[in-house]
Amino acid sequence: MHTYRIGAAAALLGVSRDTVRRLVDGGRLLAERDESGRRIIPVSRESAEELQLEPGVPAVAVIKSTNVVVERP
Repeated sequence: MHTYRIGAAAALLGVSRDTVRRLVDGGRLLAERDESGRRIIPVSRESAEELQLEPGVPAVAVIKSTNVVVERP
């Protein structure tokens, strides 16, 4: 599973690192800890394959209420 550190996830989402941290702390964004204790955002292989995403390919997350849709731009 490919993962993004907080800063990379923030850059991809177009928000600040603090916003990503708040989303994680609020339970609205799944995060794990790496071996150094840093938070990382996992991306499932099934989702990436379905969208034909590869590392470095930009994607857009559309968030509406409790639904999250990820689309290729």
